[in-house]
Amino acid sequence: MKAKSSLGINFILFQRIKNKAKIIWTNNANLMKKVIVNSISRLIKLLVIFSTLNFLVKTQKCQFV
Repeated sequence: MKAKSSLGINFILFQRIKNKAKIIWTNNANLMKKVIVNSISRLIKLLVIFSTLNFLVKTQKCQFV
């Protein structure tokens, strides 16, 4: 009987730890999504700036020192 009760307690503790881990994981996943989206938008902005500068250099034949 004692082994069963300790097994039950261990199972309950395991479930609690698992649920907490799930909450932490979802928070981290949402944070990672935000970071990835921000970095992708930054990359796109930089690409746009670079391409416009490149276009200006090609059309006006000017050089940046």
